[in-house]
Amino acid sequence: MRIGDQNLPSESFNEGFYQLKYSFDSFDNVYFPHEGKDIGLTFRQFEPGLGSDKRYRQWEFKLDKAMSSGPDTFILGGRYGRTLDNANVVTSSFLLGGARQLSGFREDAVSGQNISLMRGVYFRRLTPRSYLPLDFPLYIGGSLERGRAWNNDNEFDSGYINAASVFIGFDTPLGPLNFSYGFNDADEQAVYLNLGQTF
Repeated sequence: MRIGDQNLPSESFNEGFYQLKYSFDSFDNVYFPHEGKDIGLTFRQFEPGLGSDKRYRQWEFKLDKAMSSGPDTFILGGRYGRTLDNANVVTSSFLLGGARQLSGFREDAVSGQNISLMRGVYFRRLTPRSYLPLDFPLYIGGSLERGRAWNNDNEFDSGYINAASVFIGFDTPLGPLNFSYGFNDADEQAVYLNLGQTF
């Protein structure tokens, strides 16, 4: 049995950059938030003087807002990233793909110099809230997503892709355990089992 092509060309690159980042996180729970917001704005400049192969600039904005009513929670948000200069290097790509990041694709399967992602996530707590020190809630939910990746030279543009997922999650002492099924209108489907970051 042969898996993949063993004669793929190799590619090397160097990167060096400085970064400015603003972050504000008021989520009441890192993994299954019920209220609050998570905002991030990043600007990055790659500089040959710092070891980068090319000089170019990037910025990215992220926002997620959680709203709850009883056991039901809605999260609205997304990402938008831009490369401001023509730089045909591996490191100039933003990544999409994976559960609730264009579900149906494997993780980081979609890349481009620019990305946009909008999503709405809903989940419901199925177990009653415990007043004991240990509380291991069980959730069920789903998501709707719409995103795109494209390059500045117009040689690649994924077009807008619509995606959705359903999931069941368990908040454990080791972090959230999520089992998800995702699909999209690019005829991609995937099953995910994640222990770790949810959103």
